[in-house]
Amino acid sequence: MDWEGVNAKLLVEERFKTEARGPDVRVISLSRAGERRNLTSASLQQAGIEYRVFVAVDGLAPINESYLSKYAGPKKAKRIKLTESFTHQEILRIHASLSYTVVDEKTRFSLHERLRFGCYLSHVFLWETVVAEDLAFLVILEDDVSVPTNFRSQLFQTLTSLPKSWDVLYLNGCFKHFGPTFRKGLFLARGGLCTYGYVISRKGAESLLHHGALHSNKPIDHMLDEEVLSGNIVAFHADPPMVVLEDNITSTLAYVHNTV
Repeated sequence: MDWEGVNAKLLVEERFKTEARGPDVRVISLSRAGERRNLTSASLQQAGIEYRVFVAVDGLAPINESYLSKYAGPKKAKRIKLTESFTHQEILRIHASLSYTVVDEKTRFSLHERLRFGCYLSHVFLWETVVAEDLAFLVILEDDVSVPTNFRSQLFQTLTSLPKSWDVLYLNGCFKHFGPTFRKGLFLARGGLCTYGYVISRKGAESLLHHGALHSNKPIDHMLDEEVLSGNIVAFHADPPMVVLEDNITSTLAYVHNTV
């Protein structure tokens, strides 16, 4: 991928135009873990940012077969279906055992995959909202972050520095791969993981919904990383970051270190 060449073309492109109002912010949060978003809510309120809570898809709940066939790849679907014979109450009971010692490794990984797929669908459903509501862009935050008091001004200054063809703006992340410097505070992204704070444009949402998000075996952040690295979407990293991950909040995903 000729990242310098891509950057040069984007630099001469017309800039993205948007009114300095809003912004439209959605905070992804599980209904069974509402207390997690207290710090996120407090920081947004302190910054004077209105937001709406998006009730996350819970991977512990029964999974709609149509979503599974549309968005999960064959490997992911196979892993999730390993728990098909379990009742909802059995899944909840197993999840309550933090060590998962009551089940075999394949079942543990299947439960982990269910939780990751719930996270995956939560982001995808918000992308569908961008298209359905004809939004120019949407700020998507997970419920374990905080924003600075000048978040609004930082955000709009950054957005209006982007080219009109941008798809995703990472407000922070992990394992960030920076491409060339685009403009002050902005780097062309060559990839990156974690989806706890980003902005997606309507163009980006449409592109991902029609291609990258379909039939994927990857978690949401790895799928995005692949789409960025392949050049299917145009992404940027904000630097310095514009959201901070709160490291004292436990993940709602049941991480397992061995794959099946």
